[in-house]
Amino acid sequence: MKLVTSVCRRVVLMELPLSRLQENLPAPAPLKFRELGPAEGPLYRALRPRQDAAFQRRLERGDRCFAVSREDRVVATGWVATKRAPVPYLGAELVLGPEECFLYDGYTTPELRRTGAYRTRILLTLSGYQERGFQRALCVVATENRISLASARSLGFEVIGLYGWWRGPGRRRWDRSRDGKALLELVPTP
Repeated sequence: MKLVTSVCRRVVLMELPLSRLQENLPAPAPLKFRELGPAEGPLYRALRPRQDAAFQRRLERGDRCFAVSREDRVVATGWVATKRAPVPYLGAELVLGPEECFLYDGYTTPELRRTGAYRTRILLTLSGYQERGFQRALCVVATENRISLASARSLGFEVIGLYGWWRGPGRRRWDRSRDGKALLELVPTP
């Protein structure tokens, strides 16, 4: 698989209209939901030590980090962008509209996967964006990442398009919409 993805990479663009956000938000206890700011960098780094520089850089560009904690230990995190959405797998960014939020780089500690920590973080994050007037949530998932595709679908996300990147001769990026409508603009990362 590594050889294939080094030449051709594809991601699906998934959408969840926030008007369809599930009403049954999970009870967070014993999990606590919160936003992590610059002062909580050490909590983030305890969960994701290799992402030290990314934490500060993302906050500086205006992205927000949301976390779920258990017993004062961060066990799940994820990021939200509202202007430009990073898609490092394609070396690009998506240009978002004013009522769109983009979820990316979610992570849950292995021992708490399949316990509701991921679902709690996503649903409470999106509930907050819905309250602020956002109309839809978006994410991208690599086509070969079946677990993440299933997780996003279980939350109500649906595939609306496909982006690809061909790195071989004739290097190019391409996209395909599921319903013929234009997809978000994909621009090279500056």
